[in-house]
Amino acid sequence: ADPPPEPRSQVPPWWAVAGLVILPLVVAALVLNQRSWYPVLDMAMTEFRVRDVGTVDTPLIGLPGRIGTFPDQGSHPGPWSFYLVAPIYRLVGSTAWGMELASVVLNAVAASLVLWITRRRGRPVVTLAMAALLALAVRGYGLEELTHPWNPYFPLLLWLLALVGTWSVLEGDRWMLLAVVGAGSVAAQTHVPYFLPCLALNAVALGTLGWRWGRGGDLQSRTALFGGVGLGALLWLPPFVEQFTADEGNISRLIDHFTGAPPEDPIGLVEGTTVFFSHLDLPRGFARMTVEDSSFFDISGQPTGLALGGMLVFLLWAAATVVAVRLRHRTLIHLHAVIGVALAVGWLSMSRIFGRVWFYLTLWA
Repeated sequence: ADPPPEPRSQVPPWWAVAGLVILPLVVAALVLNQRSWYPVLDMAMTEFRVRDVGTVDTPLIGLPGRIGTFPDQGSHPGPWSFYLVAPIYRLVGSTAWGMELASVVLNAVAASLVLWITRRRGRPVVTLAMAALLALAVRGYGLEELTHPWNPYFPLLLWLLALVGTWSVLEGDRWMLLAVVGAGSVAAQTHVPYFLPCLALNAVALGTLGWRWGRGGDLQSRTALFGGVGLGALLWLPPFVEQFTADEGNISRLIDHFTGAPPEDPIGLVEGTTVFFSHLDLPRGFARMTVEDSSFFDISGQPTGLALGGMLVFLLWAAATVVAVRLRHRTLIHLHAVIGVALAVGWLSMSRIFGRVWFYLTLWA
């Protein structure tokens, strides 16, 4: 049996822990306000789209991407990053800094929700462990990236929210399905490499509630399931409106691109496995983290060889999974199940990358 929970007085409340985690982001936002920034390229297009929100030209799809053949390119699936940035952008006078501030606010909200959901699992020490993980993520991804509204950076902490939300649904916290659907949909719409991993998490969460409803007539699961489906339909409405009103819809472009022959050969399972283990190389990432931020980006591009540190971390995770199963520790089994799904889908996704393994294609890993 699990040991009794610690007295609440021994551990700070989750919101105080969240404040410590997001404090570096707040400081970074204040510093950025003192610097002039003139967006170009992708960021200029982003600002144009943000300005269009609420007008007759409200965007219905995301930024253009490496989808199709230039100049006849498709775009990332959806516009919700623009919708979320727009209110904060306008609140501070429609300045470029407003987009940076919006990134800080949205990442702070995502980190806070991760800790709130973790606290609902009951044990304060788990909240502290998750706070430590978030602090590592902030350090590893870097303040420059987490304050920058570029679409590959925008969903980084939303992806963690989707993971923790899925774990919570497996634990019986039915309404956390909304966090999975919401965070997963925004991440997948903003940058298409998040689509397959987020689709897998949504399938796990929705399937779990559907199975519980069908097996035992759980009416609360049914209600949460309908709520999640409704939220998903609302979030994905703009891309479908564009699909059926444009001459050639973006959804059709995406389907043609990812189901047809790729313009270059995929890197395959062997090289994909090398990329996979490089992302698990916590020893190398942590060593660099002690002297610089953004260390995760050093291991997000083309690897130079098999990462032994990543193999070690994978074996340790596999061993931890076996121990959890033997102990019949329900909470840990559910946690490892979510991690296992994310790793498996991530490995398959990496093996399908074609051309150069650009660092921004696998940041979610």
